[in-house]
Amino acid sequence: MNRYYKPNTDMIEIFGPTWIGPARFEPWKMELVARYEAPPDSDGQAVEIYCTMTPSEFFTLVALEGNGQQGFMLSTGSGMARLIAEMGEAIAGGMLKLM
Repeated sequence: MNRYYKPNTDMIEIFGPTWIGPARFEPWKMELVARYEAPPDSDGQAVEIYCTMTPSEFFTLVALEGNGQQGFMLSTGSGMARLIAEMGEAIAGGMLKLM
């Protein structure tokens, strides 16, 4: 069962240089795995992405308050690492917003 709580290589590759996740996940604990910073002269928001291993992977995106915008959260079903990573990058770059 321990193998279910280690990050897989696909997940690490998907998040690339933004990956800051643990070497081993605690079961059912929401853990920070990636952070996207908004470029200085953009209208983007910094984003943190969390993963909860159950042993399936559930993701939570937290867009932080800043640049005159309210913070918000989004969550995904199991196995949506690529989607949440692309959304995190787009929100940080100011290309995706919640209205």
